[in-house]
Order: sequence, then C-alpha cells, then structure tokens
Amino acid sequence: LAPASKTTAAMVEPEVVQSSKGATTVVAQLPRNTLASMWILDPRTVVFVAYWDLIASTALIYVALVTPFEVAFVQPPEPDERWTNDLFLLNRVIDIVFITDMVIQFRLVYKSEDVEGTRWIVQPQKIAMHYIRTWFFIDFFSVCTSIFDLIGGDDTSNLTALRAVRTLRLLKL
Repeated sequence: LAPASKTTAAMVEPEVVQSSKGATTVVAQLPRNTLASMWILDPRTVVFVAYWDLIASTALIYVALVTPFEVAFVQPPEPDERWTNDLFLLNRVIDIVFITDMVIQFRLVYKSEDVEGTRWIVQPQKIAMHYIRTWFFIDFFSVCTSIFDLIGGDDTSNLTALRAVRTLRLLKL
C-alpha cells in the first residue's frame, strides 16, 4: 500500500474559471507523473494534435474527392497487380492514417459542455467510452471494408457496395 501522502499528491484538483459572460469552465489536468497521463493527448497543450488533424483532414478530403469516382468508374486491380497499382497503394496509406486516427481517438482529451459549464475530460476510461459511443463503429466499419481490397480475389473484386462504405468516413466532415 502506498502512503496516503503519495496518493493525494498524485491527485490534481480541477481549476474552475469564470468567464466574463458568466459561463463556467472546469479545467482539469492530469499529473504528468502517472502512467495513465503519459499517453493522454491534450489538444490544448500537445502540438502534435494540430498537425495530426491536418493529416486526417487531408485524408478526408482525398476520400471525399477520389472514393466516389473510384467506386463509380475504376475497376479494382487484379490480385496480382494490386501492389503495383498507385491508387491501391494510396488507399492503403489512407487506411493507415484512419487506423492511426482510431488509436489516437482513444487517448485524445475531449470537451464536454453542460449546464455547469465546459469540462475537459482527461480520464482514459471516459475518453475511450466516449469514442466508442460516438465515432468508433463508423470508423471501424469504414476501415474494415478495406480488408476486401486486401484479401479479395476475383470473387470479391466486384463488391463495389462495400468499397462505397468507405465514404462513411465523410461523416466526420
């Protein structure tokens, strides 16, 4: 058992900020010495999050412009030609971006607004549950459709409906 002084030292009291318009903002910060807080990404303090948003936004724009055209007019490459097809390879890079984004979303601090004001949620379990309740299944399903591009042979290459499901990613716009 840890001494009580060490347990309370690791806990941080939230700071309550009153704005000039009467709105209350509760700012909570995790102590940087706990294992859980090392992997939390706070968009207010971590510069990487802004750059990542730019990368993810670029991937969404690509999906918005290319995927509808690809599904409507482009034949999927033959299984033996996939890894030499530029569009196929670019789609795999986009898949990696979205898979990485899913991992990041499980650790990204989010803002919650209610009648008491604005709160930044920093607890890992709450962050994960929030993502699962909101975007996780759409993200997961849109990434899983790419499996058919990877393992599909001649019998699954005509599943354009499943390829079109990738456009679910556009809901994030």
